[in-house]
Amino acid sequence: MVKYLKEMAAVSEAIAGGNLTVDAQPRSVNDTLGNAFARMVDGLRGLVRNVRDAASQVASASSQVAGASDESAKNSLQTSSAIDEVTSTMHEMSVNVQNMVKSTQTQASSVSETSASIDQMVTSIQRVADTAKVLLDISNRSREEVHSGIGTMEKATDGLNRINTTIHSSGEIIDALGSRADNIGKIIEVIDDLAEQTNLLALNAAIEAARAGEHGLGFAVVADEVRKLAEKSAQSTKEISELIQSIQKEARRAVENMEKSTSIVNEGLNLGQDLNAALRKISNVVTEVYKFAQEIGAATNEQSHGSSQIARATTRLNELTHEINSAVEEQASGAQAVVKAMERMRELVQNSTSGSTELAASAEQMSKMSRDLLGSMDNFSLRSSDSPSAGRGNARQAAAGGR
Repeated sequence: MVKYLKEMAAVSEAIAGGNLTVDAQPRSVNDTLGNAFARMVDGLRGLVRNVRDAASQVASASSQVAGASDESAKNSLQTSSAIDEVTSTMHEMSVNVQNMVKSTQTQASSVSETSASIDQMVTSIQRVADTAKVLLDISNRSREEVHSGIGTMEKATDGLNRINTTIHSSGEIIDALGSRADNIGKIIEVIDDLAEQTNLLALNAAIEAARAGEHGLGFAVVADEVRKLAEKSAQSTKEISELIQSIQKEARRAVENMEKSTSIVNEGLNLGQDLNAALRKISNVVTEVYKFAQEIGAATNEQSHGSSQIARATTRLNELTHEINSAVEEQASGAQAVVKAMERMRELVQNSTSGSTELAASAEQMSKMSRDLLGSMDNFSLRSSDSPSAGRGNARQAAAGGR
């Protein structure tokens, strides 16, 4: 019994000295003290193993947490710097967007003014197109009237030519009539001479009959009748001569008038030719004007069509400008919201950086406590089957990593 107690005392001293390699040998199943020592030794071994493992894990985890916290702090600093840069960029972007808003508003105003100007231009072009149509109609009517005038002038020229021909013919007839009147005048002069001679002969016969007395009475009567006939013939020839002179005078006046008429007709023909040439020039000009009016009409129609397309495009551009202005204003609001969010995120990152720093300090303190606990556990010796050296090596490696 004394030996047994000494053995238990030795085991107790070994355990108290930290030697857990000893074994308590119970005498029997009923050996309460020996079984209790055996269970105590096994429990201490398990406890030391668990404490060592836990300390090792805590040291390793603390080291990882410390490293992660340091890395998180560094990342937080980098993130904070990046957020500062992003915030600065967003501030600049916000300013640029505000400037863009002003620019788009100015552009919208300019587009509206341009749209109004284009509408006025479209109206003006339409007026020009209407005027071109009127000009085309007027030039067409002018061309037709000039052609009609040319035809009328050609007919008038033909009439003047016929009048000129008729005047020449009448002049020739009047010239012939004058010649015949001259011939009649010569014959009348001969008859007048014969009447004078007959009158003289009758006068002589009367004188001779008076000398003959009664025998000459019958001859005197005849001589007197002959004298009377001679006087009547002389009177008739005088009247005929006066008529012939009047006819010759009227014929000369008619010839003069015909010559004047011929001159007037010739002037009319010359003027008609000049007028015809002028009308043809006018016709050419009017034809050119008509062609130009057609070209102007076609050009104004194309211009009107193009200006209508421009007006529609400008209207669409005005709508797009207003849409862009609204989008830019929304973008400006979004940029300001992003700036506020980035400032809030910077505060959160700064708080996270502070937390990471505190967490790293706590992990370092926990690692130190784990190293101290491992140092305390080194005072206990375990059997090789419990891998005490491996446990201490892992714990020390973890502790070294924590330092």
